[in-house]
Order: sequence, then structure tokens, then C-alpha cells
Amino acid sequence: KVLTTTSRPYQNADGLLWHYVLAINQTKPWPMRPADFYPFLEPTAGWVISRFHRHQRPNECHPGQMALASGCLSARPIWHETEMPVIENDRPLMLQNDSLPFDLWQVSPIAK
Repeated sequence: KVLTTTSRPYQNADGLLWHYVLAINQTKPWPMRPADFYPFLEPTAGWVISRFHRHQRPNECHPGQMALASGCLSARPIWHETEMPVIENDRPLMLQNDSLPFDLWQVSPIAK
């Protein structure tokens, strides 16, 4: 199952919405597409994506380091639908209270 939601990072953000994608027990790779989001991702807007874990560990963002080099961002900026990542849901059960594998992604617009 793949679920999406949105949040506004701060008041008066001029319509900028951050999207979150939660995949729970998704057994097959699932390609993200702008039409899967509500409201839809604008096809002309650029996006950056951050995955909340990698290799059984949370992704770490370090102040003063380049986001892509440090692993904070999962990919280079996305300008077109064909560049959207695929949810692999390869995160194993990591904690005693984990009952199903899940994957969490943040999709954020690039401000103009």
C-alpha cells in the first residue's frame, strides 16, 4: 500500500506544498508519478526527494555539507516525470515494534 499526504513548511509559503510518500508492505517496486499525488505535482516545477533511511540506517543531513554528497537528498533535482524514483521498499524490519516493512519519502519543491 502506498499513501501520500502534504504539508506546508511555513505560513505564507505561496502555495508551496511538501509531499510525503509512505509505502507499507509494498512487495513490488513502485514508480512514483506526479499524478499519484494530490494535489498533483506540477510537471514544470523542480523537486528534490529525501528518503528517510538507507542501508538499515536513517539518512543523516549535516549542516554545512552539500545535501546530495552527504546523502541527505536521494537524487539530483527532478525536472521531469521520467526522473522520479522507484520505491523499492527494501528497508528490513529494524525494531522490535516493526510489524511490516515500510519506506518514507519527502518530496519538496524547488523554490523559484
